[in-house]
Amino acid sequence: MEKETKKKKKKEEEVDGDIFYRAHPIAQPIARVEHRESTLSLTVERVLWWVLGISEVILLFRMVFAAVGANGGNIITSFFYAVSYPLVWFFFYLFNTLGRIQVSSPTFEIETLAAMAFYYIVVYIVVELIKGFRSTD
Repeated sequence: MEKETKKKKKKEEEVDGDIFYRAHPIAQPIARVEHRESTLSLTVERVLWWVLGISEVILLFRMVFAAVGANGGNIITSFFYAVSYPLVWFFFYLFNTLGRIQVSSPTFEIETLAAMAFYYIVVYIVVELIKGFRSTD
C-alpha cells in the first residue's frame, strides 16, 4: 500500500487542492539553439537579401510579362515595366537592344535574365565580404 502511495506521489503533485501530473518528455532535445546576436552586419545582410528578393521578383514578373507578350497598356504590366526599367536599362545598352523593345510582342528578354544574375552575384559577394570581416573581429 505504501509503495502505491509513493508511486502516486511521484507522478502527481497537489497544489491548492488541484492535482497536477508530472509530464515526461517523449524525446530529448537534439541540440541547443543558441541565440545569435543581432549586430549591424547581420542586419545589413538581411536587408541586402530582402532587397535582392524583392527586385528579383519584380524582374521575374517583367520577364514573364515580356515572354507571354502581355499588353503594355495594362496598368499592372505597365507598372512592372516602369518599376523594373531602372534595374535593367544598363543591360539594354550592354546588349545594344534598346531600339528593339516591343512591349506587345512575345520576346525573351536576355537583358532581364542577365540583370537578375548580376544582382544576385553582387549581393552574394557583398554578403560574403561582410561575413569575412565579421569573423575576423
